[in-house]
Amino acid sequence: MAVLKSTDQADRIDLAAQMQRVRNAGGPGPWRQLLQILRARIGIRGFNLVDYYINDFWAHGRDRSFRREYLSNGFKTRYNHALIEPKTGDQTALIEDKLATEALFRQNGLPVVETRAVIGPVPDGMELRALASVEEVADFLLDPRNLPLFAKPRTDSFARGAASILSADPETGELTLGDGTTCQAAALAGEMHQTAGGYLLQTLYRCEAGMQKHAGIATPAPRICTIRTSAGVRPFYAVLRLPAATAMHDGGSKDERAWARIDVDTGEVGHLYKLLDPVAPTRTHWCDPDRALTGTCLPHWSEAVAACVAGHDLFPAHGILGWDVFLTETGAVLNEVNANPAPIYQLAARRGLRNPEMEATYQDALTLARGRARGTA
Repeated sequence: MAVLKSTDQADRIDLAAQMQRVRNAGGPGPWRQLLQILRARIGIRGFNLVDYYINDFWAHGRDRSFRREYLSNGFKTRYNHALIEPKTGDQTALIEDKLATEALFRQNGLPVVETRAVIGPVPDGMELRALASVEEVADFLLDPRNLPLFAKPRTDSFARGAASILSADPETGELTLGDGTTCQAAALAGEMHQTAGGYLLQTLYRCEAGMQKHAGIATPAPRICTIRTSAGVRPFYAVLRLPAATAMHDGGSKDERAWARIDVDTGEVGHLYKLLDPVAPTRTHWCDPDRALTGTCLPHWSEAVAACVAGHDLFPAHGILGWDVFLTETGAVLNEVNANPAPIYQLAARRGLRNPEMEATYQDALTLARGRARGTA
């Protein structure tokens, strides 16, 4: 089985399973669900099948007025790109290149993850080991001096194609991955080498100890979304994505995951909501049965927000950016940035992104972007 494709496969909606889940929860039958999906699809918001199930629009009380505050996946790009000011210079290509942004952040004194080797071309000015063949990649993975490490594509997102590698047995050629499974280094190296756009081998970061106990074996990277307003760049919302207990990262998994809203001012974690089952009861605990995660203030929070705000200023054309940040024992570390962030606030807060309070901030940012485009702001 291909190790690096598991996340992509896990993120796919199983229509039959979702229909049965809704039915088991007392919702409408399959034909009624399909009718509701069709009506939502042709409406002004353009909701699709994914929107319907991940937000449980079938549930009582989630009527048209409730859905009016929601941003559909289909309108996400329009929502984000409306805040780009092209005359300043669209930097999307730079933002989507994790290696280039790492170099930019380091040059500007921002805390950022460390890439130790790259499969593919190395940007000018970066002194990195380039691995040109499958054999070189396998040798690097089997060298205990290089482990543990986190491996991910240079240009993809949502943790697709990512894996953590904890240890190696050079005699057998076997690697132990972050989820406890094993694979042959040669096979994994072959997958990495075939990844379009290149592949990065980075230091494996761990959370502050108390937070890591809540998270389990994987290291979550809270998402902080920043927005450029008339008052400058500010945090817009923040979300904690809790990994599945069996996962190597906080991305897609076939096992249970949960997300929670984070108070952007204090770093306090809200209630946990199970993904793909929005009407399930909220939770307060995750992997630590003795301590509630809800109500906990995340470590190094003000430092993390400050790094994101400072990083956003390096991309003056962009009005909204999504940041993934590791909160380690020694401080906050920028992992990556996204120029077209998904509206994950909606899954973590069980509230639409276009609610009155947040919409006012967005409209201010939109007015600023349009004014800058006209040369009046």
